[in-house]
Amino acid sequence: MEATVQATRRPASVAFRIHPLYRIFFLVLEPISALVGAFYTHFRQETYLSLLNAASAPTQAPKATSVAMSQLSNMYMFFALNEALVLRSTPDLRVWKTVLLVLLIADGVEC
Repeated sequence: MEATVQATRRPASVAFRIHPLYRIFFLVLEPISALVGAFYTHFRQETYLSLLNAASAPTQAPKATSVAMSQLSNMYMFFALNEALVLRSTPDLRVWKTVLLVLLIADGVEC
């Protein structure tokens, strides 16, 4: 009986507190900016393209560009939800580090 009880227990995690500035940035500002990006890449595509490069922005986005931008919008939405919900759901530092590392890698690949 004791072996099954110990097998189902979760390992103890060390308590820590994330600095309030990091919490505000990663739980509020970053998700909001990603949601704004999702909105513009899906609903305001011509505006988004003109903000990127006004000289080469089309007046009407071609169908292939529109589809690609809608997919980009989905990725922005995924990042916003991932950051806002996953990081809010746990105080586990390993989870925070992992999620933020993935976002850092995604930002690096984007450049």
